[in-house]
Amino acid sequence: SGDNLWSIAQAYGVTVEQLKAMNTDVKNWDLIYRGDEIKIPLSLDNLMAKASIATHFGLNLGVDFLVDSIESNFGSYDYGYANPGMDLTVPPGSRITAFLPGKVILSERVNDLYGEMVVVDHGNNIKTVYARLGSRTVVKGDFVRVGDTIGLASDAKGNLHFEFWKADVPVNPADIMFENLGTFEVTMYTEWDDAKNPTSPSFKMTASGNFVKGYRTVAADPVVIPLGSIVYIPFFSSSPNKGFFVVEDTGSSIRGNKIDVYTHDFDIASNFKEDLLVYVVKKP
Repeated sequence: SGDNLWSIAQAYGVTVEQLKAMNTDVKNWDLIYRGDEIKIPLSLDNLMAKASIATHFGLNLGVDFLVDSIESNFGSYDYGYANPGMDLTVPPGSRITAFLPGKVILSERVNDLYGEMVVVDHGNNIKTVYARLGSRTVVKGDFVRVGDTIGLASDAKGNLHFEFWKADVPVNPADIMFENLGTFEVTMYTEWDDAKNPTSPSFKMTASGNFVKGYRTVAADPVVIPLGSIVYIPFFSSSPNKGFFVVEDTGSSIRGNKIDVYTHDFDIASNFKEDLLVYVVKKP
């Protein structure tokens, strides 16, 4: 049977009239069948800009919680092969929802590795994969909107495997979970850089009032990245913090696209300078 025009419009957040206006070549809307292609008048880029790891996977946005939640990053060899997605520990039984609108093209138990899996086709050669679910709440052929539940996390552990594919190539899920800020000049600093007296109560204190902490504190231009923001730097994904830092400090020389990462090691700080990709964790 043909796909319901109203359900397609609802799934993508557009009106039936907008669909018809963009598809003037369709003569009879009562004769649309599975496999037929129609144009959808929306920008996936705008929708991806609003997608949040907290909204769709029920994760707390605290940096420590995020560090504990990321089990395996994109491209890591934790399981003996390059991870094509990201493995997360989410609250057991929590709702897993669609990042983008689209059509469910697979909903079944695949194998022991991926378990219960849902694949959603979003058009524009973009697909998302949700695997190791505790249960699935959609079937093949369903249309889903942003935020619609596609499954529930496992009650046992809450492990979730998420993949993001574009033109049949896996893309780092960070590109959809977090906001890509572009390339920054990343350096390192120590508690001695501001020449404070080590006996002073403000020694090791940051601009935010917190004390510096390794694998956590970074300094940034607050005009570019506000204090308190959580940033993700993939270069450090194999570190204990898995690449997540908190903007807790500022610096007179940290202006524009520059980030200074705190370390207690003077030798490392003196020699580190890299142009690195930086993301900020989006708030729901």
